[in-house]
Amino acid sequence: MQRPVVIAILLAVCAAPLHGAPGDRLDEETIKRVREATVEVLVDGRLMGSGVLVSKDGIVLTAAHLDVNKDKRVELLTKTHGRLDAEMVATNLGSDLLLLRAEKAKGAFTFLELSDVNTLEPVWLSGAAMFRHDLLLAGRVARAKPHSFEWLGDRKHYVHVYYIAGPSPRGTSGGAWVNQRGQVVGIQSGIISVQAKGVGIAFAAPYAVIRELLKDKTDVVWPTFDAAIEEVWEQPVGFIKKLPEGTEGLVVKSLRKDGPLDAVGVKKDDVILKLNSRAHRYRDDLLFALWTDHKPGDVVTMEVLTPGADKPRQVKVKLGALDGSWR
Repeated sequence: MQRPVVIAILLAVCAAPLHGAPGDRLDEETIKRVREATVEVLVDGRLMGSGVLVSKDGIVLTAAHLDVNKDKRVELLTKTHGRLDAEMVATNLGSDLLLLRAEKAKGAFTFLELSDVNTLEPVWLSGAAMFRHDLLLAGRVARAKPHSFEWLGDRKHYVHVYYIAGPSPRGTSGGAWVNQRGQVVGIQSGIISVQAKGVGIAFAAPYAVIRELLKDKTDVVWPTFDAAIEEVWEQPVGFIKKLPEGTEGLVVKSLRKDGPLDAVGVKKDDVILKLNSRAHRYRDDLLFALWTDHKPGDVVTMEVLTPGADKPRQVKVKLGALDGSWR
């Protein structure tokens, strides 16, 4: 007589809604508002990503890495106003952000407010994943502070981000991560992957840079040395053995031909030990120092070590500009 009871209990558990704890769910009104504020971005008629309305007059946040430029037609698929043309307003390539403005429509747009992220809270990504519409994908902030930097391989530059444990399939780029109150806490940028397979970690543009772009509505320009770097302890043991014992710094993994580092003779696998006489063992520390203390055109001093060399050398590097000139 016990077996049917056990089976009934198991069926009840399996049939229970997968919302998590009471504080980890969205109410129906919030879901409706988020979906009405979510847009899908068409470039020359093809669905390239997602976005979110952040003002009643049609300002949209999306990802800068979508295939958008002045020579292509950009449209938005909206819930309440149908298919609308859009124009580019401003970009922040350093956080993979693009502002669009939808053409005028009858009546105001449903839009979402912004909020900062201060805890490891549950969040949801709203967008058209794999050409499937109206999806809300659950995740959780993996590290609210400090923010970090990720290299966009196809764009060949770094973006300023924070991390979310959760899915972010193709088509959700530019979509809004929202909190339980339906407020935007980030704009989806990319994922961490190994051999082209995601590992369940997404990264998104953080609140502060989103707020700045919305306030000024002008392009944000960042300094760059046009190179990808990794920490010494990420390297194979054979590489580490070529360095003096205990060496800490940032290894140049790729660099743009004729870019700032290439111009002064820095090569792949060289190790950046210091920036302006200050040692950096972590990638984020060096990039934060670069972005907060300098502007394009500044000349910085780097101490660089070539594996196998007797001693490091100093080079003067003129920083380039990461701007929206590609548009």
